[in-house]
Amino acid sequence: MPTRQQRRVKARAPLKKKHRGQLAFIAILVGLLALGTSGIVYSFFNKPEITRGAQPGDHWHAKYRIEICGAPVTPFRQSEGEIHTHDRGAQGDGQIHIHPKTPAFSLDNANLEAFLGVSETFLTREKGRNSLLFSDGTDYKDGEKCQGSDAKHKLVVQANGKPVKGHPGKFVLHHGDDIVIRFGPKPSKGASPMPNPQTAMQQRQGGPPGAGGLPGPEGAPPGAPTGPSAEGAPPEPGAPPAGELDPGSGGETGTNPDAGAGGP
Repeated sequence: MPTRQQRRVKARAPLKKKHRGQLAFIAILVGLLALGTSGIVYSFFNKPEITRGAQPGDHWHAKYRIEICGAPVTPFRQSEGEIHTHDRGAQGDGQIHIHPKTPAFSLDNANLEAFLGVSETFLTREKGRNSLLFSDGTDYKDGEKCQGSDAKHKLVVQANGKPVKGHPGKFVLHHGDDIVIRFGPKPSKGASPMPNPQTAMQQRQGGPPGAGGLPGPEGAPPGAPTGPSAEGAPPEPGAPPAGELDPGSGGETGTNPDAGAGGP
């Protein structure tokens, strides 16, 4: 016959099993909650990469810089449009502001070519050769040289440290991109910047294209125009013929290349 102590042990056994079951359930529940929380945190900080271009309602920003023959070019000044840039003080902010409103600047059309175009700068590719044409007519193409150098260079476009393949102007911009357009060697630390042709033209207030701008092609002075406007362009309406005095000017006709350039 079982003793009183044995009866007590037997009576407590179901309670112990029930208690262990409750603890196991609580442990599983806590584990599931922890797993779910970690998944939420991971997905929040590791969002899937957006591969499409910007669309109406997006407001993205990307950094850019242009480097020519070992010198950084000052950023474009403020421009208008759905893909544009802003000023920061007396110069551009070096940012591409991407917030399209129409299909013409959305998705695949929200690209580098669209941004440069609003500043009258054109990034093209013909027969496998890249070319960058500035608003003053100065252009840089694959296979050309920098002044004072015998080396031939390529016009390279990089996005986030990687070369852009194919037509660089068709590169679709994304939020956080870091774009570099470079012709010639990479600028050394502390290299003096060159004025952006668009800004230089505005400062000259109607001076001749190319004056005081970027270095021209090999054998041409800095900023010399490379297109048909360099020679043989018809005079402005009402302008006196070349060589005659401009009444009231006290000298020959023409514009001082340094006029309005803002000093050295």
